This record gives sequence, structure tokens and C-alpha cells, in this order.
Amino acid sequence: MRVLIAEDDADVRLLLQRAVASLGHQFLVAASGDVALELFRTHQPDVVVSDWRMPGLDGIELCRYVREQADAPYTYFILLTALSDKQHMLQGVRAGADDYLVKPFSYDSLRARLTTAERITSLHRQACHAVARREELLRVVSRVATEINPSRLVQDVLAEAVDLLGASVGVVYRWSESPGKLEPVWDASRAERSVPFHLGQAASLRAVERRAPVRLDALHHAGETPPDASGVNLVLAVPLLHRGQLLGALAVGSDGHTTGFDAGDVELLELLASSAAAELAGLERARLSGALIAASTMAHHLNNQLALTVGYGELLANDPRLPAELRRHAIEAMNGAQAASETLAKLQRITRLEHAPGPLGDAEAHPLLDLERSSRPVL
Repeated sequence: MRVLIAEDDADVRLLLQRAVASLGHQFLVAASGDVALELFRTHQPDVVVSDWRMPGLDGIELCRYVREQADAPYTYFILLTALSDKQHMLQGVRAGADDYLVKPFSYDSLRARLTTAERITSLHRQACHAVARREELLRVVSRVATEINPSRLVQDVLAEAVDLLGASVGVVYRWSESPGKLEPVWDASRAERSVPFHLGQAASLRAVERRAPVRLDALHHAGETPPDASGVNLVLAVPLLHRGQLLGALAVGSDGHTTGFDAGDVELLELLASSAAAELAGLERARLSGALIAASTMAHHLNNQLALTVGYGELLANDPRLPAELRRHAIEAMNGAQAASETLAKLQRITRLEHAPGPLGDAEAHPLLDLERSSRPVL
């Protein structure tokens, strides 16, 4: 921690410096309240240990100023005083002091208070960090909620996941029902070009099997995957799920220079993945509804015409006066019209949109619908 010592007595100030340094903390020193105020503004210390009475600002005034900085990280404030009566202690508490030390104080008393200060300031910073990340997550979710292109949505979500978690690489997989496997649809890297991410697939497969987040490291996973050219050795993967429907998986990886992914990272990636899955599922339903409306409209306008084509084709094909060559053409026209009618019927029976990239893929690159798979009944 960084401790600001505000004390006008040189001997007491030196004692505090030595005590703070012996506990492994950094320190700043001021012999007056005015100097202490400038040091606080410049360095934003974690703890202030301030004498009550000193030149310039006294300890109470300094404490009030510290508490007025609502946007600054929390600073633990300890008042030093030679006055031990309850009225003075109450005055310090009302000014915003967290604790106090009555002179003369012992080394153990100071150590106990600094230990408490370290615990509380750490908790405050963790809470502020969590709030900041939640706010960033809400911003991301609000932005991707307006995206109507599944491919761009996947790209944006993955880029934000890599950025929010401080990862070095990430990948999104789609779940393909028919082969029953994960297929990569988009990757992202902090490097100039994308790199292989083998551990991401291994972790994603486990996340899909368990329907839960999975953390892997290269040491425990050695032998199951080839060497990772990206240098990634810490991986976090979560399934993309919406109301029990499995859409795929999202994985991010780190080079291990950090302490790894913690519980907060897991929660953040889960929230981001669930929001993305809900948006993707909504887009899929909207596209399916549009396809069904288009199929019904086509059937309404074309079935009568196709019926005429099939009917007249049968009449011509059965007319003994028609030359053989023309009869063959009439049968081909009749069969073509019948096949078109059957295609329209399949379009009206589709229950999902199955094409090359699946629900997470690039519809612009693969615009064709797989009618056979799309029109199969949902079991």
C-alpha cells in the first residue's frame, strides 16, 4: 500500500516512517496539513495516517477533504491524537475517519490498523472494479442488441470478450447438430493476424459437454492437444446457451503472464455469452419467421400456376397424337413443376434455418438453405 504520513513532530514522523516501511508499505511524508493535501491530490494514497493538530489544515479538515472525493478510490483514514476522550473520538468519526491511534501508540497497534486498512481498501477496489466491468458489460450488451447481422454480432461479442478479460486471443464455435461437433466460425487476436488456438477447442468441447464454464491450462492439458502456436496456456470457455438450446461456445485465452482467469472473469464471460446467445436465438427466430412468410407467399402465388403446368403436362403426355419428342418434353415440364411444388411444400415445413455456417455463421457467404435438414421435424 501507499501510506501518506501527515505529522508535524519530526520524531513521531520518523517513527511512523520506519514502522510503515518495516511492514512492506510505501510511504509519503508531510509536516503540515497543506503539504499533506497536495500529496494526497497528486498520489492518491491508499491510507492516510494524520495527526489531529498540525500547521495549516488540521487532521479533521484533511479527513473531510478526503471524504469529499467521491470519484476517487477509497482511502482509509487513521487519526493520531493525544486526546483520548470520547467527544474527540466522535468528532473524528463524524469527519469520516475510519480509525484512530492515541499517542503514545505501540508498533502492534499501528500494524493492526494498517492490516485492517489493507483489507478494506482492497475490498473497495475489487468492488469498484466489478462495478466498472458490469457497466462495461451493459454497454456491450446494449450495443450488440441492435445488431441484425449474426456474423457481425459474433465478431463484436468476441472482440469485447477478449478486451474485457484482458485476453490475448479468442474464438467462437458453432454447434452443428447433424455431425454433432463444434466448428470455428470466428476468431480474434491482439496480434496483427489470427493464430491457431488449440486449447480453445478442447476447453469449448468440455464446456459444451458439461453445459458449464471450463478453465484449462496447458500444463494439465499437455498431451491432449498439439502445441499452441499462439503461446496461449490459460483458457476460459463457456457454452452459448439460450433456454436449453445449445448454439456453440465462446473461448478466450491468455499467455499466462497474468494470474489467470478468476471467478469474476467467469461470471463476466457467462453473462456476455448468455446475452449473445439470446440475441442470436432472437435473430434466428426472426429470420425463420421471415422465411416462413416468404414460403407461404410463394406457395399462395405459385401453386395454382404449378397446378396448371402439371395438369396440362399430363394431358399432353397422354395425348396419343403428340409426337414422341414433344411427349418427352411435356413429361419433363410436368416433373419440373411437380418438383417445384414439393420444394414449396418443404419451405413451408421448415422448423429451423440450416445452412453451411449454421446459426452463428456468415449468411452473406453461405446464402443457400439446406431444405432437407431445415424441414426435418424437431424431435
